[in-house]
Formats: sequence, structure tokens, C-alpha cells
Amino acid sequence: MPQSILASLVLLLVVGCASAPTKEPEPQQPPAKDPEKEPEPPVLDPTARALFDGKTGSASNVAALAEAGKDADVIAFGEIHRSPAGSKVQIELLEALAAQDRPLAVAMEFLERDTQGVLDRYLLGQMDEKDFMAWARQSKGYLTSHKPLIEFCKREGIPVIAANAPRRLVKEYRKADQSYPDFLKSLTEAERSYLPRAWFPMNEEEEERFFAAMGGQRTERNKSFPLSMALWDDAMAEACADIRNEEPNRRVLLIAGAFHVARGAQAVRKYRALRPDDSVLVLTTRIQQTEPLAYGDEDSGMGDFVLKVHAPPMPRVTVNPHATKKKSRRGPRAAGSGSSVGHGDPPWWLGKRCS
Repeated sequence: MPQSILASLVLLLVVGCASAPTKEPEPQQPPAKDPEKEPEPPVLDPTARALFDGKTGSASNVAALAEAGKDADVIAFGEIHRSPAGSKVQIELLEALAAQDRPLAVAMEFLERDTQGVLDRYLLGQMDEKDFMAWARQSKGYLTSHKPLIEFCKREGIPVIAANAPRRLVKEYRKADQSYPDFLKSLTEAERSYLPRAWFPMNEEEEERFFAAMGGQRTERNKSFPLSMALWDDAMAEACADIRNEEPNRRVLLIAGAFHVARGAQAVRKYRALRPDDSVLVLTTRIQQTEPLAYGDEDSGMGDFVLKVHAPPMPRVTVNPHATKKKSRRGPRAAGSGSSVGHGDPPWWLGKRCS
């Protein structure tokens, strides 16, 4: 076949294929919904909030809460961890209380007693945020939860108390199978200074609520957890009482998990045992996963004020953004061994507590 005829045939085939009509793809249909499947839960705004008078259930606000706090010796704010709505109410309340005539201190569950020297140094402007977060063992969540409180206190010269017992010592006690006095004897003098002077167990009602929150089961793994919770309650109650003993006119704003203060139990009950004549105002934060946020029968008796919020977003697994190397929970040196910023006696250069 001549080359010219072959070339013509190939050209016709190519043009024909190019001009052939193409079938339009059919639009994709969404998958059919399974009528048996439960509907997706609504997306709720984690910044939404509603504050109520805990006695009457009527709507309230931060101004009324702060006014009630004028005459209180301790204001116990029971938070839902990582709740942006709760964090906003906390800073609004702190600003309102600080504007009143009576002096104020802030005690925080989320700072452990062996970091008090580090905290004081940061409040005095002698340490940057990077080092403070690393030595105070604060995760990235600190930046959006408690940082505004610390920064406000730093600007205004308000004392902040690292109120909680160090987690590592609490864990050691839980596993020690010793009486509390015997456990204290096994520690160094510095370690003993970070723990409450006395320990009292949860009462029966508190323990039942604790296990209900854990799913209702007592297991070999969790049966000793009430020891830890009780020790944290004692530490916070004692830290607040120590401030009031030193300065009877100074109020204390305690920031702790709601479980520690709800119904005036646990940390609040133990504080009242230490200073029975003091007035304690309790705010408890409660999660509600429906709209609108409202006061219900289940909120009765939870506190003098009840803050209703939606559940905060689940946290991502993150590390301290300032940390470059994983540090031992015990700090660079064991407690009591000398100049350890993380544990042990604070070195002389950390300065005095901000007052």
C-alpha cells in the first residue's frame, strides 16, 4: 500500500476518535442513609455558657458572682478542664474580684507545690515563659486555659499559690501500702514539705461518686485511686488555709477541677474543717450536650453558682511547645539533693514569693 494512502487512513482514524462524542460521567449520588443508624450528634459551640444562681436556678452573670465573692473568704471555682467557656468566665471573675478593695490570692490545682519557686520567679519577671512552662511541667493546653490567669496576676502583683501535691509523690503514696504518717517518714524533709501535714480519706458518699464517675466499677487497678484524690484535696485545702492563716483579710480564689468542689465536698469540706468560721463560695461547672443551656433538677445542690457549658473539644496529644528534651518527672536532681528547680528546696536565687 502506498505510503500516502496509509498516512491518510491513520489521520482519519485519529480525527474520528477525537471527534467521537464522549459520555458524560454520571453525577455521584450520596450514599443512602441507613435508617437503623443513629443520627450524627449536633455540633455544639464549646464557647457557649450560661451562669445560674445555684439556689434558685435563675439566670445570673459574672457581676453577680463577683458581688457574692466580696464577702467570701474562699471562692472555689470548679472547672471543666480545657473548657474555653469556663476559662473565659475565670478571667472575667478574676478581673472583677481584683477590682474590689479586699486583697486576693489565686490558688491553683494545676501547679504542684514543688514548683512554687519557679512560679514566683516567673511572676517577678525573672524567668521567661519557655522555661516556666518546662520547669512547671505545663503542657500546651496551659496556653489557652490558665495562662490568662497567670499573666493577669503577674501584671497586677497578685500572689499565685501552687496548691497541689506533686503527682509523683501522690503516686508513690498510692502504691506504698503504708499509713500516711509512715509514708511521710520515708521521705526527705524537702519532699515532706510538698505534701499536706495530714491526710483524711474520702467519706463514703464522695467515694461512691468517684467510682460512679469512673464507670461504676471498682477494679484492681482503680481501687486505690481515692487515696490520690483525697491527698490532692488535702493539699489544696491546706494551701488555702495557710494563706488565710497568714493574711486573714486576703481572699483566695481556688481554681480546681469541678469534682474537687462540687456540692461543697472534698477540698471544700476539708477546708471548712481547717477554718470552720470562714465563708466559702462554690461555683461548679457542668456539661450539657443539648441546646439551650439551662438549669435542671440535676444541677440542684451543686454549688452557690452553676456554670453550664458544652463539652470542650477533645485534646490532641501534644507536648510542651517549649520543651526540647523529655525531662524526668523528678527534675534534674532528686528532691532534697540541692539546687533542683523542678523538685527539692528552691535555690536562693529564685527570690521571695510575689506579694
